[in-house]
Amino acid sequence: MVFNSLTFVVFFACVLLLHSLPFSWHTRKVNLLLASYLFYTAWNPPFILLLWISTVVDWFAAQQLVRAERASARRAWMLLSVVANLGMPPTGPAKRSPCPSATFPRSRGARSCSPAWR
Repeated sequence: MVFNSLTFVVFFACVLLLHSLPFSWHTRKVNLLLASYLFYTAWNPPFILLLWISTVVDWFAAQQLVRAERASARRAWMLLSVVANLGMPPTGPAKRSPCPSATFPRSRGARSCSPAWR
């Protein structure tokens, strides 16, 4: 599902309609969470696993961050969350490109690729 499709417009209208109904704040949050899972699953189903892992790690880290009394402990939980999210496998062009210089043209030591690679 892409942003400029009729499918997305209908999906977004349904999400807004559900969000505007007189539900509790907890129900609205769950609605938005499930809608985001559905949106990303419609784009590429295997990536839902990465989103679930990210959600669980961030939720757990946030719970521990609130409970931590020392600043160093809070910093450690925040660092865990950031490292876990940045450590996810790449899903964009960098993963699929056989030519690193096509993705990162100014990287050091990047060799130019022959036209067959492009």
